Amino acid sequence: MIELSDDFWIAPEHVTLIRKTGENQCALFFVGQSAIDGGHLIPWAAGEVAEVVNDALENTEYEDEDREQE
Repeated sequence: MIELSDDFWIAPEHVTLIRKTGENQCALFFVGQSAIDGGHLIPWAAGEVAEVVNDALENTEYEDEDREQE
């Protein structure tokens, strides 16, 4: 889990869409969530959120590979 804003933690592997909703705001959608819901709004730029989610996924995959090798 990663914290994107105060008291807002997400599982990056469940993010399916990041949509810009303002200059420093975006909506996150998760696996199984309807696009009609509008997503979860957070006070971060969409590009920054995408970068954090991608970094977390890369680190998780790397950590999983390390565990398999041990």
